[in-house]
Amino acid sequence: CKPVVTAATVSVSGRVLALKNRGVSRAVVYLTDADGYTRSTLTNNFGFYRFESVEVGQIYIFNVFSKKYQFEPRVVTIFEETDSLNFAPNP
Repeated sequence: CKPVVTAATVSVSGRVLALKNRGVSRAVVYLTDADGYTRSTLTNNFGFYRFESVEVGQIYIFNVFSKKYQFEPRVVTIFEETDSLNFAPNP
């Protein structure tokens, strides 16, 4: 009987910011893995978002969409739990 190998997972969170460090509410944050699987979440009223069960050691693309602001996608390798993956709008 072979043991089941499971990858470690962590939570990844941060904040989507507007000008003057104000949070952007109801922005959609997308997380896409190397296989093309995409998950999404909405920011809360203060701009905070969170993804649970993100596999460690993988590369992800984060995209943020808002009605008022534009954000650059970010390619991130996740090594540990983080609560500071923040996004600021393009100037």
